Amino acid sequence: MPSNTMNAPAFPRFRRAKAQQGAATLVTVMVLFFVLAMMAAYANRNLVFEQRIAGNYFRSGVAAEAAESGIEWAIAMLNGGNVNASCQAVNAAGTSFRQRYLTALSTQGYGPVLPAVNYSRAGCTANGPNNWACQCPAAGPAAGPARDASALQPSFGVRFPGLGTQTNIVLLNVTGCSSLLSDCATFNQAMVDSAVGQTSVTVGLGFLSALRMPPASPLVAALDVDLGTNLGLHNSDPGTNGLVLQTGGQLLGSSDRLTSVPGTPAQDAIVKQDTNLQPATMFRRYFGMSLTRYQGQPNVRTLQCNGDCLGAAGVAATAGADVIWINEDAALAANVVLGSAAAPVLMIVNGNLTVTGPIQIFGVVYVTGNVTWTNASAMPSQLMGALVTQGSFSATGLVDLAYDPQVISILNRQHGAFVRVPGSWAPTFN
Repeated sequence: MPSNTMNAPAFPRFRRAKAQQGAATLVTVMVLFFVLAMMAAYANRNLVFEQRIAGNYFRSGVAAEAAESGIEWAIAMLNGGNVNASCQAVNAAGTSFRQRYLTALSTQGYGPVLPAVNYSRAGCTANGPNNWACQCPAAGPAAGPARDASALQPSFGVRFPGLGTQTNIVLLNVTGCSSLLSDCATFNQAMVDSAVGQTSVTVGLGFLSALRMPPASPLVAALDVDLGTNLGLHNSDPGTNGLVLQTGGQLLGSSDRLTSVPGTPAQDAIVKQDTNLQPATMFRRYFGMSLTRYQGQPNVRTLQCNGDCLGAAGVAATAGADVIWINEDAALAANVVLGSAAAPVLMIVNGNLTVTGPIQIFGVVYVTGNVTWTNASAMPSQLMGALVTQGSFSATGLVDLAYDPQVISILNRQHGAFVRVPGSWAPTFN
């Protein structure tokens, strides 16, 4: 009788083999999934890391550009006129950016208002597209606009930490920040943790005097001088030996109203036919550069006055213009006072100048053409400072030109342009 064992089916063995193969496949797939997950996590980690690096580079670049913008802004402000608390130019009496944050030195140029402070005296913050909100407080640190969580608000703060090692060099420190000005002012580890970029840059600013070589007499003319009958020339300054007139041409007319230092006859204080007074070289002699180059300086304010320039010149002088430039024939005809002993004017007329009637001018007037000065009234018509012309000079009536060493000194030491010193850039990044 045949055995039933020989006829038993072999299915269970096959099922066990297939189950073992399925388990091995599952393990392999799980290992592959795990490896892929590890690779994805690693790739994601690198992506986050690169995003952070890119963000840091971006914020660092924004801070650096803000600092660089602050340098150019501060130089422009130093070479401008009077400003208000929002750093906007005003055509009215007041104080300039230079007067607020720098003090005139006893020799020449400027230094910081002492004692030097660690906070920013002035600054600007981006406040919307193409808009900067600036502050120039007379005292205390500069603040800024409110925080806008939906916008990037880079800013820069300006301060003057001290003097450079060379003469006429003042240090300018600008701190650029990828966030608000207040964040820059209180930059610490919390700002670093908040991913705020900061760049602090210190540069040297050189001061170029607007009147490099001051005149030594109240009247200097390259060509003939006509004294008329009543021109007064006065110089009691011993430092200039009481010189009352320098001319490269002839001396016409006569006047008994010439006064020099005590003990010096007026005729001995006159220099005639001075060969050093050549029209082609006179401007460079007193200002240290050519006429065209000088006009391009940032502290020069050019006026368009169409002849009668007294009104425009008066507004510019009141607004604190450092150098007033008139690029045409000009006339000054009114009973006004232009400038003052403490705030004299430096006026350059690239043409002929006609002065009529009573007027008082405190400063130095340089004319490339001829000068005609008349005063038919009994009131004085005066210039306290000096007048220099590349042409001829003639006077009629009661006219007085008096050399004022204080006015000349102010124009020589305190009027001029600030320029960036090459190679003085010293940054610090955070």
